[in-house]
Amino acid sequence: MALKLAPSLRVKNAFPKLTEAAADINSASDELGKPIQEIEAILKALNLGVTVWERMQGGTNPHDEVCWWRREIGYTKIGGKWGIALRNSSGDMNFPEDDSVEEWLFNDSPRYMRVIGAQHLADLIEKMVEEAHNMAKKIRAGSAEAGEIAATLRELAPPSQKRK
Repeated sequence: MALKLAPSLRVKNAFPKLTEAAADINSASDELGKPIQEIEAILKALNLGVTVWERMQGGTNPHDEVCWWRREIGYTKIGGKWGIALRNSSGDMNFPEDDSVEEWLFNDSPRYMRVIGAQHLADLIEKMVEEAHNMAKKIRAGSAEAGEIAATLRELAPPSQKRK
């Protein structure tokens, strides 16, 4: 039977390895953060102003199918800044007022979420194309309706209020 080392000796042996692992994970995280910043700068220049969320993972509790959870990647405004974001949400379909939602800008999110999110960037960009087209249609429809109302008001307005 092998001797088990004392906890203090185990920690003494493991801590230098932990320090090395921490440096490695921080370096890898920084490497992922750089292209995300570049993507965000390019997207910001497009001035979309449209919030989009794409589901990455999710499901329901197999025992009751009432409790649900979801992980999503998106493009939205958080803390006054537009960017790629990650979101965890969960809830009970019987009590939607108690739903839990956590959102972060990509580089501020938990590392495990960034790993999942990086695999879904292309999905997000495709969803952004779809949503931008849908929003443009809605804006045009709203513009047409507003134009009709403006024309009606021009007809009804007294001569002193009409544009020249």
